[in-house]
Formats: sequence, structure tokens, C-alpha cells
Amino acid sequence: MRVGGVIVDTCRPYAVVRNDMVQWRPWTMAMPERGRIRLSSSSSAKTTYASKNRTKAGRRAMLRCTLLALAFAFALAEWRHTRTLDSDTFHNRAYDESNGATAILSMFRVTRSPSPSPPPPPLTTFVFETKRTPSGPNGGPKEYGNVHPLGCGPNGALTKFSFVYDKEEDEIHNEYTCAVAKNRGPTGADAMPPPLEKTTEHGPSGSKLSGRDAMWDMDGHVVDCGNQFLRKWVLHQWSHSMQITYECAWRTSNAGGCERRRQTTEIPRAKKASEWADVELACTSETFLSAFRYVNGTFMYTCCPRPY
Repeated sequence: MRVGGVIVDTCRPYAVVRNDMVQWRPWTMAMPERGRIRLSSSSSAKTTYASKNRTKAGRRAMLRCTLLALAFAFALAEWRHTRTLDSDTFHNRAYDESNGATAILSMFRVTRSPSPSPPPPPLTTFVFETKRTPSGPNGGPKEYGNVHPLGCGPNGALTKFSFVYDKEEDEIHNEYTCAVAKNRGPTGADAMPPPLEKTTEHGPSGSKLSGRDAMWDMDGHVVDCGNQFLRKWVLHQWSHSMQITYECAWRTSNAGGCERRRQTTEIPRAKKASEWADVELACTSETFLSAFRYVNGTFMYTCCPRPY
């Protein structure tokens, strides 16, 4: 290949002199058309050699700068990556330590259990007390009425009653038994409805033939406390009339367990209370009196399970 009057061998380096300037062409060598051209001037050779050395030094410097830049960039990237890992490790460790501390504390933490519901009131304890009414003259409602109140006080209920006749004195009184609650503190019975006072319908105390004074006319007066218990009752009489006033209290623990009973002894139509001397209306110790009435020559009554 001809370049500026010389043949250039592209396989070897060559130098071209133009306008007294030496231009270096790497990897080529100038070949004269008739023989090889070499630089004879020592100054030209030195210049060429110095330029070549400067070029190599520049390249080496650039390579070093590039390597340093790459090393710095690599070190920076590594540092950032390590810092990120350390930060994650720190947070994870803190989270793990926090969870571990929480788990350890939970082992020793005293857990407050929910406030227990208040215990039910204790079962009512009953004692049985026998009582009696004042003695009074024997006779019909005019003599018997207003004299014989049967009552168990503010904390009891009737369980049985009877008519007692004193022949020598010709007097009559009632004997009866009360189940009295003896707990010092409040019981289930105290949480029940308050006592309720009732009266039977107003009616005659006897027919004209009996002089308006016959006990059998009690058949028109029904004493009934339903699911409660009979606490007291009394026969009131005035003029030619009478009625029964009574009080109901507490409540049975099992209304389905109430039992209706009938007095077994046949009682004739009684004009005087002494004719009922053999009558006794009695419930068991686990049941209390809830109702009674005189009908068809006998007494019927109801006993219900005691309260708890």
C-alpha cells in the first residue's frame, strides 16, 4: 500500500515524515519502494521514542485510574451491601430479642383471670317451731273469729296446723308448726318476692237457721298462695259477716312438685270449732303449706317443695 510516496507494510509499525514532522503509526512499518526507509536522524529517533514512551505512560496511568475507580466503586458497593445486611441483621436481632423477651416475660407474667361470678347464696336452713294461738270460747265464727291468728313471723312459713279442744274448759285453740329460716346472712329466700297480703271474698258467717254463726260456712273462703307459701292467716268476723285474711311469702323451688292432699277423716257439717278437734293439715319437712279450703265436709290443702 502506498502512503505519501512509501509502501506501507500493515503488518509492522512505521513512521511517516511530513513537513518535518514525524507521525507514528503503530503496528505498521514504512517500506520504501526500493528498499526500506529508516530514520537516520538521531533526534528524530529520540523524539519518536519519547512520544512512544509518553503514550504508553498515559495509557498505563489511564488504566491505573480506571482500575482504581473500579476498585473504589466495588468497595463502595460492598460497603453499602454490608451496611444493608448489618441493618437488617440488627433489626431482625432486635425483633428476635424483643420476641424472646416477650416470650420470657409471658412465662412469668401473672395473668389476671376474669372476676368470678358471685357465688349463689347459701341454702336456707330451716328450723321447725311449734306454736299455738290463745285459748278462746268454743263456738262458731262469732266466738272463734278474731281470736286465733296463726302467724310465723317475718321469716317463716306454715307447715301444718290443727284445732285443739279443751273439754274441761270448753275452749278452743290452734296448734301449728312454722319452718323458720335461721341463716344469719342473706339466703335464697331473701331474694324472693316480698310477702303479699290477700283476703277471701266477704261472705256471711252463717245462715239464718244457724243464727249467722256456723263454721261450715268457711266453705266459701278459699286460701290459696299459688307458688308461694302461707305465712299467716286469721278469720275475721263482724256482725253477720266474715272473711279470711292471709299472707303469702317466698316461692316454691319446684311448682311442678306441689302435692294436693285431702284430709282423710270425714267431718260432718260443723257449727262449732270443737267439731274439728281431730283435723290436722300437715306437710312433710321438705314441703310447706301453700293452700287450703273446707269443702264437702272435709279439708283439702296443698304442700309445695320448700325454697332453697
